[in-house]
Amino acid sequence: LKPGQVPLLKIVMRLRWMDGLMAASRPMILCSTLLVWSFQLGFASQKAEIAHVKCEVCKIAMEEVSSQAKDADEDAAVDLLDTLCSPSKKEGQWLTRLDIVRANEGARLTLERQEKVGKCRKECKIVQKACSLSLRKKEEALEKLLAKKASAERLHREVCERACAESDVPELKGWTDEVWVEDTDAKMNDFLGGLSGMPGMENVKVISPGSMPEL
Repeated sequence: LKPGQVPLLKIVMRLRWMDGLMAASRPMILCSTLLVWSFQLGFASQKAEIAHVKCEVCKIAMEEVSSQAKDADEDAAVDLLDTLCSPSKKEGQWLTRLDIVRANEGARLTLERQEKVGKCRKECKIVQKACSLSLRKKEEALEKLLAKKASAERLHREVCERACAESDVPELKGWTDEVWVEDTDAKMNDFLGGLSGMPGMENVKVISPGSMPEL
């Protein structure tokens, strides 16, 4: 062989190795493609579901924030906005009381309020996202309105204008209703969550009922 030349056998072996590598990676590429398609379809479906309920969710959110901020000072009212759309926080537990219902196949999704705290599952996550989207870029305006002790009706008009602007909602096919389920551990979780904020308990990990590891 001349200097710099590669033996033919090595070239053939390298080509076979690369071909084997490509063959082994094909299933992974296919799985990744299917996952992306599945995510896109799921996101598109959830986007339509959010469009159905975002106006109603925003109005209920304004009622909640108006009620909860009634006796709060300005700093507490601002802190309230950070957790208003978080169902795992006490300020956002109202989200778990909302049950999405549909009168018939072609009807718009609507909300029914339950008296008790519910478990946050698929429908709860939809209303959570609807809450977050309806308040996006409205936080500063909402803070000023709360500082003025604005009524819930005024909050509806000025904060929910964008969320309620669209009267027509996208067609929603294949909607499957999820049965609302009460969270029987809610009171205990609130109590345990309050312990973590007490002096000397900052580094203590509190395990709520239902999250205990199986022995």
